[in-house]
Parts: sequence; structure tokens; C-alpha cells
Amino acid sequence: PVPQNPPPSTEGGGDDANLDLISRLPDEILGTIISLLPSTKGAARTAILSSRWRHLWRSAPLNLSVDFVPYVQERDQIANISKILAAHPGPARRLSFSECGHIRLRPSLYDSFDGWFRSSALDGLEELDLYGNDNCPLPLSVLRFAPTLCVAKIYCCAFPEIEAAAPALSFPRLKQLKLHSVSISETTLHRLLAGCTALEALQLHHISGLSTVRIVSPTVRSISVSGSHSILYNEEVLLFSELVIEDAPCLERLIPYDVPGPRTVRVIAAPKLTVLGCLSREISNLVIGTIIVKVEQVSSSFFLFFFVLKLLIS
Repeated sequence: PVPQNPPPSTEGGGDDANLDLISRLPDEILGTIISLLPSTKGAARTAILSSRWRHLWRSAPLNLSVDFVPYVQERDQIANISKILAAHPGPARRLSFSECGHIRLRPSLYDSFDGWFRSSALDGLEELDLYGNDNCPLPLSVLRFAPTLCVAKIYCCAFPEIEAAAPALSFPRLKQLKLHSVSISETTLHRLLAGCTALEALQLHHISGLSTVRIVSPTVRSISVSGSHSILYNEEVLLFSELVIEDAPCLERLIPYDVPGPRTVRVIAAPKLTVLGCLSREISNLVIGTIIVKVEQVSSSFFLFFFVLKLLIS
């Protein structure tokens, strides 16, 4: 608890004028402040402020941000990540890999990422930003963060197939999920979404490996989607072809982006839906309840605001 006695007054000078009031805060509060600093280096540097701060970085929740370094320094950066995880006892608040960085999940670094994910320093991880290359499969060790994750953003990876007989996935605290340029089967995606019992914001962009996404969520409030295409025999083949909102009682915003996206969007039950974003040129059928809209007759930049939508689909 915060000390009940008020800090000494600094009026009138004297020794109290130079008193470090921040350092008088409890370890728990100082640890939270350190964990919210934007860079890992800055958090670790707080240890040199004074003897009072020397131990705080190791006891504060870890915020590990892997920033961009020149390619020639990649080996040193990989070693530094391992050293940080070995030195910190955990728990962790955030693990983030820079979008522009060279340290990405790829076959040659698969074992390194798998080892990092298993580190006790990352126990209790709340936020994960993970970038991959070459559609590298996600290590199953990442699933150990399921009970504590609140925000997950996964880019350019392949989700391993999860068999129907496998234990159910459960992400009880996950509120924000973004999947970008990932390969995932319909079965795995739907099992993943079914386990997100607190999900509020879902982003699915350029996903492949499936044709239909069905949304059944009692909590999701915002969904944004765009499709994916591959080059096959010099032809564009749209892989994500249909989005179905089967039951989303809290859904307020549905945003299909004006890039290759699902050709059909069906809204069956979303009584609170009030905003439908920019209509993609790829959408040919928009079905809202019993209303069918031929989107090719509407400008792709036209924005529809469904303030009376609940009257149409209730």
C-alpha cells in the first residue's frame, strides 16, 4: 500500500527540497512504471538511477521490445534476447518484434523462438506482437500464453492444424486479436475464435487456407476483414470468399477493406450493428437479414451507416 503519511513539505528549502519522492513509491507501483516504458533498454537503464532502483527492473513485469538493428548485428541481437530472458525472473507484460526488424519467426530461427516462448521470464504474458517470414509454422509453445494474453497480433505465420480431438483452446482474457497474412484452416480458426470468450476487436487481413469465416461471438464489438489472393498459373485466385456473421449480439462495426476481400458478406444476427465500412470492390453479394444488396451497383468508396439496421435484422 501507498504510505499513509504525507511526504515532507519542500517549501522553504532544506534537505527536503532535494527529496526523491518518486523513489518513495512502493515497488509494485515503480515496477508498473518501468514495465510501461517504451523500450527494454530504457527499462533496464533505470537500474543506474540509484541503489533504490537497482533491483526494480528484474522484479517489474518484463516489456521486451525487439527493435530494428542492421542485419549484420542480428546474431548479437539474438544473443541479447536470450540474455535478457535468462536474467529476468518474470512475469512478462509484453513481447514485441518490430515490423521492420530482421528478427522474425522463420525456419532458421524456429528453435530460438520456441526456446524463448518456453522461458519462465515470459510467464503471464499479456501482449504479443509476432512477425514471421516464409509462412513459418507457429511453435505450439506459444499456446502456453493462452490463459493470460489480452492482445495478440500475428503476422506472416502458419497456424498448425489443431485436430478436433485435441483439447479445447481457451483465451479467457483475449480482447484484441489480429491475424495478418497468416495461413490457417477453417477448423483451427473457428476453434480459436470459440475459445476467445472475452474478444472485443477482431482483425482478419490477407488470411489464407480457408474459404469461409463464420463468426459466433457473444462479446465481439468490431470486425475488420480483407481477403487474400495467390498467384496460380498467372491468375489471381481469391482464397477467402465468404464472411458469415451468424450470431454476434454485441457487434457494432463491420469493416470490409477496399482490397481483395470476401466476395460474399452475410449478416444473419447482429442486432447492434450500426456501421458498415467501405465496401470492397471484391464484394459482389451483401446479405443483411433478408435484404440482398448487389454491391457492384454501388460505388466502392461509398460508406453506409446503418443507424436503423437493428430494425431490419431484429
